[in-house]
Amino acid sequence: MKKILCIISIFALAVSACDRIAEKLEIDRPRIVAISPAHLSENISNDAKIIVTFSKEMDYNKTNQAFSLSAHKTGNVEGYFRWTNGQTLEFTPRIPLSENCYTIRIESSAEDSKGNDLKDVCESVFYVNIDLTPPEIISHTPVDNAIGIHPDPWSNPDSFADSVIRVRFSEPMNVDSIYPGFTIMPAVEGIFLWNETHTEVAFRPINDLLLKTSYTVTLNTAIKDRHGNALVENYSYRFTVGDDFTAPEIVSIISERDGIDPVQLIEGTETSGCEKDARITITFSEPVVREKVYDAIRITPSKSFYVDAPTVSSRMTIVFHEPLESETAYEMTISPSITDPGGNIIQREYRYRFITNGLHSTRPQPLCITDTLHGFIEPFEEGTYECFAHNAIEPVTIYHNDEFMYIIFNKEIKPERMSLSITRVHGSSGSGLPKTNGIDWPMTPSGAFHVYTFFLSGIDANNIYRLTIRGGESGIEDAFGNTMKEDYHQLFKVLAE
Repeated sequence: MKKILCIISIFALAVSACDRIAEKLEIDRPRIVAISPAHLSENISNDAKIIVTFSKEMDYNKTNQAFSLSAHKTGNVEGYFRWTNGQTLEFTPRIPLSENCYTIRIESSAEDSKGNDLKDVCESVFYVNIDLTPPEIISHTPVDNAIGIHPDPWSNPDSFADSVIRVRFSEPMNVDSIYPGFTIMPAVEGIFLWNETHTEVAFRPINDLLLKTSYTVTLNTAIKDRHGNALVENYSYRFTVGDDFTAPEIVSIISERDGIDPVQLIEGTETSGCEKDARITITFSEPVVREKVYDAIRITPSKSFYVDAPTVSSRMTIVFHEPLESETAYEMTISPSITDPGGNIIQREYRYRFITNGLHSTRPQPLCITDTLHGFIEPFEEGTYECFAHNAIEPVTIYHNDEFMYIIFNKEIKPERMSLSITRVHGSSGSGLPKTNGIDWPMTPSGAFHVYTFFLSGIDANNIYRLTIRGGESGIEDAFGNTMKEDYHQLFKVLAE
């Protein structure tokens, strides 16, 4: 018996010596010193981390590859590794644990930093205090079938709280599950904002929502709580942005000038009596956007203008940078691009034709050229004289100092703009150059320069002369700035006495 004990003692001494030699040579195999959660532990939190402590400093890559955490139903769990002091591995699951039973396994292929394999395969089982109740949607904004939703509620979330796209759940949620589980149609880009407890999520669009557009929000069964429970069924709700769906219309268009009765333009009719320096005021059935009005209006022939009005108003006034041309037909086209603040567009194109031939916008022109021979006797009295035939060579007698020629205009003329010339077109030179003398403005009728009077010298019998009143931009001009369109000519032949 003593012999056997001796042999055992010698063997034990030999093994102990081998271990010490192996340790000195650093070829002893690493062991697991501690593991958490402990084997067969219960009521573990679903956000628990797995912590494994080794007896030696480990090779991170080999040990990470040898590690696994698996659920009995769904298999391996993904997560993140972290090492402390080279000997402690910490594994954090990517999402909270959602099943009841889990197994930690570390294969013997795990190695220490010297290349020694783990001495034994390790398995440890633990149980999670699991929530099996699916989440519910408690409330949401906007409410289903809501209208009048603000296109940019995030500009003032407190004032437009009911317009913010927000969903409240019955319990904390897996925030990553909102990405595959949330849709909005028509499609809108945006970001998700969660509260601190992950029970409420808000969707913030990158751009404003579209007015007059209905959106549908769908929350599907991909959305889960933090324990992996999914919504029982898909849930959808609708809302409409804006509450004004009536298109604006044009009520009236008025050409107006201070001190003169306004003229209403009628579509489909050429409206006369408009003044060239008048404003055009458009009245709509509701407020519209000024910028859209400017872009929608076209004047033909072209004239530059601006729109005098508040940013949004039911009355828009067109003011021309320069007066329009006298006695000219214009067309104003209003295209269907004008909108109200709700984005409603006028439904059709409008066209208005008008003529600038109002009292202050007609051009001056001679009504009559006459002389004493044709019965003109001062003071001016209409109907007591004959006018020269404009398109003929009018016969006249040689003028003396008491025989005058008269030009009667249709309106008051600025005396300084009167330009009159006379030239011989047929016959001999005779008395010399023809010219006008005794020029006067008798201001008849009283107070207005309507009648221009003069007599001629240097004219001879049997000659034909042309009397020219200059028109155009440098010619005669009335008291309102209108000029005669072109030169006015009158031919006459001097008869022998």
